[in-house]
Amino acid sequence: MKRFIISTIFSVLFISAFAQREWSTVRSGNREYRDSLYIQALSAYADAVKTNPNSYAANFNLGNALYQLNDSAMYENALLAYGNAALQTIHEDSTINDPVRYANAVYNMGNCYAKLNKMNEAKQAYMEALRKNPKDEDARKNLAILLHMPKEQSQQQSSSSQDKQENKEDQQEQQQEQEQQQEERKENQMDKETAEQLLEALEEDKPVQSKGKGQLEKNW
Repeated sequence: MKRFIISTIFSVLFISAFAQREWSTVRSGNREYRDSLYIQALSAYADAVKTNPNSYAANFNLGNALYQLNDSAMYENALLAYGNAALQTIHEDSTINDPVRYANAVYNMGNCYAKLNKMNEAKQAYMEALRKNPKDEDARKNLAILLHMPKEQSQQQSSSSQDKQENKEDQQEQQQEQEQQQEERKENQMDKETAEQLLEALEEDKPVQSKGKGQLEKNW
Protein backbone atom coordinates (compact mmCIF):
# COMPACT_ATOMS: atom_id res chain seq x y z
CA MET A 1 0.00 0.00 0.00
CA LYS A 2 2.80 2.44 0.81
CA ARG A 3 4.41 1.73 -2.55
CA PHE A 4 1.14 2.52 -4.34
CA ILE A 5 0.66 5.79 -2.47
CA ILE A 6 4.24 6.93 -3.15
CA SER A 7 3.79 6.08 -6.83
CA THR A 8 0.59 8.15 -6.92
CA ILE A 9 2.38 11.16 -5.40
CA PHE A 10 5.08 11.07 -8.07
CA SER A 11 2.45 10.66 -10.81
CA VAL A 12 0.59 13.76 -9.63
CA LEU A 13 3.78 15.82 -9.46
CA PHE A 14 4.87 14.61 -12.91
CA ILE A 15 1.53 15.55 -14.48
CA SER A 16 1.60 18.97 -12.83
CA ALA A 17 5.12 19.62 -14.14
CA PHE A 18 3.99 18.73 -17.65
CA ALA A 19 1.03 21.12 -17.44
CA GLN A 20 3.22 23.94 -16.15
CA ARG A 21 5.71 23.34 -18.96
CA GLU A 22 2.89 23.54 -21.51
CA TRP A 23 1.53 26.85 -20.18
CA SER A 24 5.02 28.31 -19.86
CA THR A 25 5.79 27.46 -23.47
CA VAL A 26 2.48 28.89 -24.70
CA ARG A 27 3.12 32.15 -22.82
CA SER A 28 6.60 32.34 -24.33
CA GLY A 29 5.05 31.95 -27.77
CA ASN A 30 2.53 34.66 -26.98
CA ARG A 31 5.31 37.10 -26.15
CA GLU A 32 7.07 36.34 -29.43
CA TYR A 33 3.80 36.63 -31.31
CA ARG A 34 3.03 40.05 -29.83
CA ASP A 35 6.45 41.21 -31.08
CA SER A 36 5.60 39.85 -34.56
CA LEU A 37 8.34 37.22 -34.23
CA TYR A 38 6.16 34.58 -35.83
CA ILE A 39 8.90 32.02 -36.55
CA GLN A 40 9.95 32.02 -32.90
CA ALA A 41 6.32 31.93 -31.78
CA LEU A 42 5.72 29.01 -34.13
CA SER A 43 8.58 27.09 -32.54
CA ALA A 44 7.24 27.71 -29.03
CA TYR A 45 3.70 26.68 -29.88
CA ALA A 46 4.97 23.57 -31.66
CA ASP A 47 6.86 22.61 -28.49
CA ALA A 48 3.69 23.14 -26.46
CA VAL A 49 1.76 20.86 -28.82
CA LYS A 50 4.44 18.19 -28.42
CA THR A 51 4.09 18.49 -24.66
CA ASN A 52 0.30 18.25 -24.85
CA PRO A 53 -1.21 17.42 -28.25
CA ASN A 54 -4.67 17.90 -26.75
CA SER A 55 -4.11 21.52 -25.77
CA TYR A 56 -6.63 23.89 -27.36
CA ALA A 57 -4.49 26.97 -26.68
CA ALA A 58 -1.31 25.45 -28.14
CA ASN A 59 -3.03 24.21 -31.31
CA PHE A 60 -5.06 27.39 -31.80
CA ASN A 61 -2.04 29.66 -31.37
CA LEU A 62 0.07 27.41 -33.58
CA GLY A 63 -2.52 28.00 -36.30
CA ASN A 64 -2.29 31.76 -35.75
CA ALA A 65 1.51 31.77 -36.10
CA LEU A 66 1.36 29.63 -39.25
CA TYR A 67 -1.30 31.90 -40.73
CA GLN A 68 0.86 34.99 -40.25
CA LEU A 69 3.65 33.53 -42.40
CA ASN A 70 1.54 34.26 -45.51
CA ASP A 71 2.45 31.14 -47.43
CA SER A 72 0.17 28.57 -49.09
CA ALA A 73 1.87 25.63 -47.38
CA MET A 74 1.59 27.41 -44.05
CA TYR A 75 -2.13 28.02 -44.57
CA GLU A 76 -2.55 24.28 -45.13
CA ASN A 77 -0.69 23.55 -41.90
CA ALA A 78 -2.71 26.19 -40.09
CA LEU A 79 -5.89 24.39 -41.18
CA LEU A 80 -4.63 21.25 -39.47
CA ALA A 81 -3.75 23.15 -36.28
CA TYR A 82 -7.15 24.87 -36.13
CA GLY A 83 -8.84 21.55 -36.85
CA ASN A 84 -7.00 19.96 -33.93
CA ALA A 85 -8.01 22.88 -31.71
CA ALA A 86 -11.66 22.46 -32.71
CA LEU A 87 -11.50 18.75 -31.87
CA GLN A 88 -10.51 19.58 -28.29
CA THR A 89 -13.94 21.17 -27.76
CA ILE A 90 -15.90 18.06 -28.82
CA HIS A 91 -17.03 15.32 -26.44
CA GLU A 92 -16.79 11.67 -27.34
CA ASP A 93 -20.53 11.68 -28.04
CA SER A 94 -19.88 14.39 -30.69
CA THR A 95 -21.56 17.18 -28.73
CA ILE A 96 -19.83 20.57 -28.62
CA ASN A 97 -19.03 21.45 -25.01
CA ASP A 98 -17.39 24.81 -25.82
CA PRO A 99 -19.23 26.32 -28.81
CA VAL A 100 -17.42 29.67 -28.73
CA ARG A 101 -13.95 28.16 -28.85
CA TYR A 102 -15.09 25.70 -31.49
CA ALA A 103 -16.55 28.54 -33.57
CA ASN A 104 -13.36 30.60 -33.27
CA ALA A 105 -11.23 27.71 -34.55
CA VAL A 106 -13.60 26.95 -37.42
CA TYR A 107 -13.86 30.66 -38.29
CA ASN A 108 -10.07 30.87 -38.63
CA MET A 109 -10.20 27.76 -40.81
CA GLY A 110 -12.50 29.79 -43.05
CA ASN A 111 -9.86 32.50 -43.27
CA CYS A 112 -7.27 29.91 -44.34
CA TYR A 113 -9.59 28.54 -46.99
CA ALA A 114 -10.16 32.08 -48.27
CA LYS A 115 -6.40 32.64 -48.50
CA LEU A 116 -6.12 29.41 -50.47
CA ASN A 117 -8.91 30.59 -52.80
CA LYS A 118 -11.14 27.74 -51.67
CA MET A 119 -14.20 29.93 -51.36
CA ASN A 120 -16.81 27.18 -51.07
CA GLU A 121 -14.91 25.67 -48.14
CA ALA A 122 -14.56 29.14 -46.61
CA LYS A 123 -18.33 29.67 -46.85
CA GLN A 124 -18.99 26.34 -45.18
CA ALA A 125 -16.56 27.16 -42.38
CA TYR A 126 -18.15 30.55 -41.69
CA MET A 127 -21.62 28.99 -41.71
CA GLU A 128 -20.47 26.30 -39.29
CA ALA A 129 -19.00 28.98 -37.00
CA LEU A 130 -22.33 30.82 -37.07
CA ARG A 131 -24.29 27.66 -36.32
CA LYS A 132 -22.30 27.12 -33.14
CA ASN A 133 -22.00 30.80 -32.22
CA PRO A 134 -24.79 32.91 -33.80
CA LYS A 135 -23.30 36.03 -32.16
CA ASP A 136 -20.09 35.79 -34.19
CA GLU A 137 -20.32 39.01 -36.20
CA ASP A 138 -16.95 38.44 -37.86
CA ALA A 139 -18.15 35.19 -39.39
CA ARG A 140 -21.43 36.83 -40.41
CA LYS A 141 -19.67 39.70 -42.19
CA ASN A 142 -17.15 37.48 -43.97
CA LEU A 143 -19.88 35.10 -45.08
CA ALA A 144 -21.90 38.04 -46.43
CA ILE A 145 -18.87 39.23 -48.39
CA LEU A 146 -18.43 35.83 -50.00
CA LEU A 147 -22.12 35.33 -50.72
CA HIS A 148 -22.38 38.67 -52.53
CA MET A 149 -19.04 38.45 -54.29
CA PRO A 150 -19.09 37.71 -58.05
CA LYS A 151 -17.07 34.62 -58.94
CA GLU A 152 -14.53 36.63 -60.91
CA GLN A 153 -13.80 38.73 -57.83
CA SER A 154 -13.67 35.88 -55.32
CA GLN A 155 -9.98 35.24 -56.03
CA GLN A 156 -9.12 38.67 -54.63
CA GLN A 157 -10.85 38.22 -51.28
CA SER A 158 -8.22 38.62 -48.55
CA SER A 159 -7.92 41.68 -46.30
CA SER A 160 -11.33 41.45 -44.63
CA SER A 161 -10.73 37.91 -43.38
CA GLN A 162 -7.24 38.72 -42.17
CA ASP A 163 -8.33 41.82 -40.25
CA LYS A 164 -11.14 39.94 -38.58
CA GLN A 165 -8.84 37.12 -37.61
CA GLU A 166 -6.44 39.50 -35.92
CA ASN A 167 -9.30 40.82 -33.79
CA LYS A 168 -10.08 37.29 -32.69
CA GLU A 169 -6.44 36.68 -31.84
CA ASP A 170 -6.39 39.64 -29.46
CA GLN A 171 -9.54 38.50 -27.69
CA GLN A 172 -8.42 34.87 -27.61
CA GLU A 173 -5.01 35.72 -26.19
CA GLN A 174 -6.49 37.68 -23.30
CA GLN A 175 -8.86 34.83 -22.54
CA GLN A 176 -6.05 32.29 -22.68
CA GLU A 177 -3.87 34.30 -20.30
CA GLN A 178 -6.71 34.48 -17.77
CA GLU A 179 -7.50 30.80 -18.13
CA GLN A 180 -3.85 29.82 -17.80
CA GLN A 181 -3.49 31.82 -14.58
CA GLN A 182 -6.67 30.31 -13.15
CA GLU A 183 -5.60 26.81 -14.17
CA GLU A 184 -2.17 27.21 -12.60
CA ARG A 185 -3.66 28.48 -9.33
CA LYS A 186 -6.12 25.58 -9.33
CA GLU A 187 -3.40 23.02 -10.09
CA ASN A 188 -1.08 24.40 -7.42
CA GLN A 189 -3.87 24.23 -4.84
CA MET A 190 -4.83 20.71 -5.89
CA ASP A 191 -1.21 19.58 -5.81
CA LYS A 192 -0.79 20.87 -2.28
CA GLU A 193 -4.02 19.31 -1.04
CA THR A 194 -3.32 16.02 -2.84
CA ALA A 195 0.24 15.75 -1.51
CA GLU A 196 -0.86 16.53 2.06
CA GLN A 197 -3.68 14.03 1.87
CA LEU A 198 -1.51 11.28 0.43
CA LEU A 199 1.27 11.88 2.93
CA GLU A 200 -1.23 11.68 5.80
CA ALA A 201 -2.49 8.40 4.40
CA LEU A 202 1.08 7.14 4.10
CA GLU A 203 1.64 7.80 7.77
CA GLU A 204 -1.60 6.04 8.67
CA ASP A 205 -0.94 3.23 6.17
CA LYS A 206 -4.43 3.27 4.67
CA PRO A 207 -5.77 3.87 1.11
CA VAL A 208 -7.04 7.28 0.13
CA GLN A 209 -8.96 8.85 -2.79
CA SER A 210 -7.13 11.84 -4.25
CA LYS A 211 -9.20 15.01 -4.49
CA GLY A 212 -8.81 16.54 -7.93
CA LYS A 213 -7.32 13.38 -9.41
CA GLY A 214 -9.88 13.27 -12.19
CA GLN A 215 -9.07 16.85 -13.22
CA LEU A 216 -5.35 16.16 -13.33
CA GLU A 217 -5.82 13.03 -15.39
CA LYS A 218 -8.08 14.90 -17.76
CA ASN A 219 -5.43 17.57 -18.29
CA TRP A 220 -2.82 14.89 -18.89
